[in-house]
Amino acid sequence: MIENGEVLDGDSDALKSFCFAKIKQIQQQWEVKQPQDTEHETMSPTTKPRKPKEFFMTRSVPEKLLKRLQFRNITEMLKQAEAAEIHQPSHCTACLKKKEELAKAEFIKQKKALVESANLKEKIENQMYIRDPLTLIGEVLENFPKLSDDPSEIWKRLTAKLKK
Repeated sequence: MIENGEVLDGDSDALKSFCFAKIKQIQQQWEVKQPQDTEHETMSPTTKPRKPKEFFMTRSVPEKLLKRLQFRNITEMLKQAEAAEIHQPSHCTACLKKKEELAKAEFIKQKKALVESANLKEKIENQMYIRDPLTLIGEVLENFPKLSDDPSEIWKRLTAKLKK
């Protein structure tokens, strides 16, 4: 390959042989297909010389040169990969802060669930022990009139409730 105008040591032989072969082929092609000048057929700046396109399409780069270029490409890619920095979350302060925040949020979520669970259990026990059927019947009967109450007093209370 040519870098900064200079041919590298390993590529000089292959590159020279390739260039010489191409120059020789082009010269032979021109000798065979050279247009004959006639009076009405002159080359002007707008006309292009006759070059067979198939000639350039069928010719290939020497295999040795291709292999060297592929090898150089692979080594260059490896150098770039080696030079690239790898992110290490265990040393990154931003990652450590984020991890700390996530751990704190998870801890708070777990503690909140535990407190809510204990509160719910307490309420269920309260309902079971305080609100048993006998207590509920007693609360309902508490507002009922007693047998010892005066009947006129009972009627007054009932009519007062109906008027409200």
